[in-house]
Amino acid sequence: DLINAIVSTGANVVHEVIEALGFNHEIGSTSVDDVELAKTKLNRIFDVFIHQKAFEELEFFVSKIVTNLSGSYASYEFVWKLGEVLDKSFLRTAYEKSIPIFCPTLHDSILGLHIFVYRSKDFNIDYFKDIQKILELCCNDKVGVIIIGGGVPKNFALQAMLLSDGFDYAIQITTDSPQWGGLSGASLEEAKSWCKLKPNAKAVTVYCDATIALPMLYSYVLDNIDK
Repeated sequence: DLINAIVSTGANVVHEVIEALGFNHEIGSTSVDDVELAKTKLNRIFDVFIHQKAFEELEFFVSKIVTNLSGSYASYEFVWKLGEVLDKSFLRTAYEKSIPIFCPTLHDSILGLHIFVYRSKDFNIDYFKDIQKILELCCNDKVGVIIIGGGVPKNFALQAMLLSDGFDYAIQITTDSPQWGGLSGASLEEAKSWCKLKPNAKAVTVYCDATIALPMLYSYVLDNIDK
C-alpha cells in the first residue's frame, strides 16, 4: 500500500526470477581467472558467482510463458505474467497487489533475448503502454520517488513528470558522483532545471551503498507510518 509503482532494469528482474526459481547468488572473489571460471560454468558479477544452470532454468521458465502469449503487452503486464507463476518473490507480490513493475530495458537483458527467441509471431512488448500507465499514476496531487542508483529507470521515472509540475518529494541513493556527467550521479537539484522536480520539492541525495541505506529507510518508514 506504500508503493504505487516500481521501475526496474531487465537485469534486476532476471536475477529476481533466478532467486525465485531456487538458485542462489554466491559470494565469490574478484581474484579469479575468468576464462577458467567460464569452464566451470560460473558467471561472475564482481565478487558474486551465478551458475550457468540458473540461466538454463530461467530460459526454460520463460519459454513456457512466452510461447502461450499473444497480442501486445506493456512491460509491466509481462512482468505480472512472471509473478503470477512465481512464489516468494516481489514479482509475485506486485502481481497480487496490481503494482506495475515498469521495465523499460527489458530487451536489454537475457530475459529480452529469451522473449525474442521463443515468442509467437503476434506477441509484442509495447513500451508506449508503459508510458501511458506511468503518466496516469503521476497525476496524483502529491508524488514522490525513491531512486536507487540511476540509469534508464531513473530517467523513466523522472521524465514522467514532464507533463505535470514535477515531483514533490525525491530521495536518491547512489554511490556515483555528479562530475562524471552520468545520470546515476546527477544531483536532484539538476533535475529541477529540467522541471522534473518542483522548485520547492523536498529532495535529498544519500551517498551510500543501497543495501545499507534502503533497509534503514524502509525500517524507519514502517516504524513511523502511523505517527
